[in-house]
Amino acid sequence: MIYKENHKKLKYVVSINSNTGIIRKKNEDNFYCEGLLNSPSRQEPLYLNQELDASGVRIFGVFDGMGGGSHGEKAAYLSAKLLKEYEKWIKEKKKDFDTSFYIRKANQMICREAEKCAEKTGSTVVLFLAKDGIGQAINVGDSRAYLFRDKSFHQLTFDHTDENSRRALHEQLGIEYIHKDSKFGNTLTQHLGISEEEFLLEPFFSEEFVIKAQDLILLCSDGLTNTLSDYEISQILGIDDSVEEKGKQLVDKALLSGGKDNITIILIEAEKPDIKDY
Repeated sequence: MIYKENHKKLKYVVSINSNTGIIRKKNEDNFYCEGLLNSPSRQEPLYLNQELDASGVRIFGVFDGMGGGSHGEKAAYLSAKLLKEYEKWIKEKKKDFDTSFYIRKANQMICREAEKCAEKTGSTVVLFLAKDGIGQAINVGDSRAYLFRDKSFHQLTFDHTDENSRRALHEQLGIEYIHKDSKFGNTLTQHLGISEEEFLLEPFFSEEFVIKAQDLILLCSDGLTNTLSDYEISQILGIDDSVEEKGKQLVDKALLSGGKDNITIILIEAEKPDIKDY
């Protein structure tokens, strides 16, 4: 009963920020939240805020496109657009959200796009699903989801990179892993845009958890995490201020620290609704 009734005591306050950064000319990131996504023609900084009740299914996503020209930008946009269309369909048909199905369809779509333009393209994806107060993060690539709760900050997702794969293999074999600086360390081992003939994607699913009041869930592209340490991010999330202000501070600090890549975040705070909201 606790699981079923938890959502009635919560609302989600959401801050969305997307910035091209200082070095890049184009913003190849995208996002999805309650029907909203970024237009591929928009390059100026974007700030959005929403307030949602916690009943039913809420789906949030961040995408980091890759590829020459405008291909990465398009891959991220198409992935976000497909998520919007799929969410609309499941609500109309009263179906459950099938994450594996969505990721498979998004991957196939980007592969077709790559064939059409005869150039390698792709996108990461990190999703956060909240269903009646129960949360779960899913990812392919190195875009991340974090949970900040009671001053504790930890990553919910798994980076699909060459170094992480090596570390995981060493752990399975019981061998100590020694980090070595390598230009291949951050090479992605999984992302949307890999043909099924080449490799079957294996999305990472976090454990489900009960969302509590004052929880902060952060989704972000690596433009944030390659610039700020987990400690720096957690320090900002721990300040006594609004979700909107925390989101802006994260992006501003990343820009001040170099802003070499596109930066996109979705910051979600679970709050107890006002009495008038009942």
